[in-house]
Amino acid sequence: MKVLAIIAVVIAGLLGGYWLIWPSYSYGFRLIVDVDTPSGLKTGSSVLNMVWRSQVPIGPRGAVTQVKGEAVFVDLGGGRNLIATLGFGPNGSQDRMEYLAFDAFKNVGRPMNIETLAKAQGSAPLSGELIPTFVTFTDLNDPKTARVVRPDEFSTVFGEGVAFRGARIELTNDPVTKGIEARLPWLSHVEKYRTDPANPFTNTLLFGRPHFIREL
Repeated sequence: MKVLAIIAVVIAGLLGGYWLIWPSYSYGFRLIVDVDTPSGLKTGSSVLNMVWRSQVPIGPRGAVTQVKGEAVFVDLGGGRNLIATLGFGPNGSQDRMEYLAFDAFKNVGRPMNIETLAKAQGSAPLSGELIPTFVTFTDLNDPKTARVVRPDEFSTVFGEGVAFRGARIELTNDPVTKGIEARLPWLSHVEKYRTDPANPFTNTLLFGRPHFIREL
């Protein structure tokens, strides 16, 4: 029994030392999108969580990062919709989500490391390459009706008086948002659309599940 007790103490000490040397951090942020319409401001938001786990340096990375959360859905009224995906760039193929908060706050003169960010508060606007890829669906039940919408195309796609006002992130302790699968039911079997010749994004990553849902 004494031997087992000693082993338990040693293991506990090793684990405690490991977490002291290679700590983990997490923070939550709300991704917010604002759109001006003739009937007033329309806003959508989604809370995401980022976990940063340091580890014994093996290879080029000394940490593992994971993002959990969903894309932002904005109901524009009149059957129109806008989704800010979790991808970036012209077709959503770029992944900036794990560094989004770092970059956004750096752009407003508040550069932070992971330890500082995990304790920080406040919000920061998103601009340029930090604005997520927007997509709209003529039919939310049919991914083949998708269309990528640039911020400067809102009035052309959605009608006169509809304009992108802005996007921002806001640090928060609120729970991660859930519900995008109820709005986009095809997400549960998205892979079958990759081989569908009628899918306009067959050769892109836009219809990958991670662009609408990130799961730890």
